[in-house]
Amino acid sequence: MSTAPDEDRERQHGLAATLQRKADRLCSLIVASDYPDVDIDVEIAALRRWCRSHLPERIELFELVYASRFRRLREQFRGRSGGRGGSG
Repeated sequence: MSTAPDEDRERQHGLAATLQRKADRLCSLIVASDYPDVDIDVEIAALRRWCRSHLPERIELFELVYASRFRRLREQFRGRSGGRGGSG
């Protein structure tokens, strides 16, 4: 029998896994596609909004880990930091 804390923990784990999948997809778009930079900016902003909505307690982690990761990948694979991608 599951308790409320267990269910909440499972829900949080599922949301964290979803965030990871979405971030991995975005990294693939940055690294291995000709997806326009402006659309990358839109995707990053959408993922940031998703995180604020579903995992508000992790938005600081998003900014520290994912936004900086997107910025580094853009610098490495696209030759520039690009738009507001990691800082807005």
